[in-house]
Amino acid sequence: MLKQLKQKKWLIIITLSILVLLAATGYFFAKMKSEPVYLTKIDRIMYDKKNRSPKYVLTMPEKRAQQKKPSPIEEKQSAEEISTVSEPEDINDIIRAIPQLSSLGEAPGKTPLHPFEREEKFTRQDGDLIVPSLSPEGKRPWIAYGRKVNVQPNFYKVAVVIKNIGLNPKETDLIANGLPAEVSLSFSPYTVDAENQIKKARYLGHETYMDLLLSSKDFLKSDTGPLAMSIISSIDDNIRRMKQTLSVNVPLGGVIINPGQADKENKERTEKLLSSIKEMGLLMIDATGEDGIDFVKVDGLARKKADILIDENLDQQQISQLLKQAEKIALEQGQVLIVASPKPAAVVTLNKWQKTFSPQLTYEQMRENNITTVERPFALVPVSAIVVE
Repeated sequence: MLKQLKQKKWLIIITLSILVLLAATGYFFAKMKSEPVYLTKIDRIMYDKKNRSPKYVLTMPEKRAQQKKPSPIEEKQSAEEISTVSEPEDINDIIRAIPQLSSLGEAPGKTPLHPFEREEKFTRQDGDLIVPSLSPEGKRPWIAYGRKVNVQPNFYKVAVVIKNIGLNPKETDLIANGLPAEVSLSFSPYTVDAENQIKKARYLGHETYMDLLLSSKDFLKSDTGPLAMSIISSIDDNIRRMKQTLSVNVPLGGVIINPGQADKENKERTEKLLSSIKEMGLLMIDATGEDGIDFVKVDGLARKKADILIDENLDQQQISQLLKQAEKIALEQGQVLIVASPKPAAVVTLNKWQKTFSPQLTYEQMRENNITTVERPFALVPVSAIVVE
């Protein structure tokens, strides 16, 4: 056997050499694979041999483009900009910029709107409810309870309704006191002490209405309450809910229909509701922001669709843009109807806007004062002044 090993000595040596070479090559590539890939020699010397933590931090100077020296005027403008940015804003200015209902104060020229009490001739017994009704002579409550105004022929009518009030009596008082009497107020069906709050609003000159809540479009997640319309209830049950909403011992001119489920598929239910509103002699304002109710035609119903809707999610800048749009509509159509939420941003912005309207002057007064044009010919009016049957 020894003789055989001697004969194969060179074969064994070559085999062992190949194995050693393969092992060394594997080790070399394994080590190279464990090291990071360095983009430059500088990257390599930043790390020690074990590749654990940076040993040096080298910062190379950046190559900067040669800049043109600014002119004296540009230096002055730059200094002014820096001064403006660095100057701290006064905290009182910030607080004053936040819309507050208390800033409304008291609107001048308020005169009570009679009657304060609901007149018996405009009511009828409906089961256990007393609901609005045409008078025996056929007179309509929305006209009898409305505010009469005169608008000069060279002015355009602007009607504003603040809806969904009454849930917070203090806020309702601030709105009723602070806004002009021509602004109409619509109360939530869930108003706290509805009778007294609505009477107080009429004493301050406001036309008074009631919100009609439709079924929520996402009714499985959000519920608009037991007085809202429901797509899973019968038509008779929905009409009863509406009548229950209107069965308060105060004058109401009609309903403001809030956004919700009202489309062609629910046309029959909506038609029954609108017909019931007409039979009670009330007006209807469509504030849904959609076209569903437009498809429902009821002859003899006093109705109007809101041109501008100001919801609670808008800021003052967005509201101002909508009011510019409202002015354009009024100039083109002769009138515009705005329905807004009672949020401070909406109420305060609306109040400031209406104060910019030019005072109404007759042609004779304009001639006497040598006035040839009216700068802002808009006249604030109650809802009843722009609704037709």
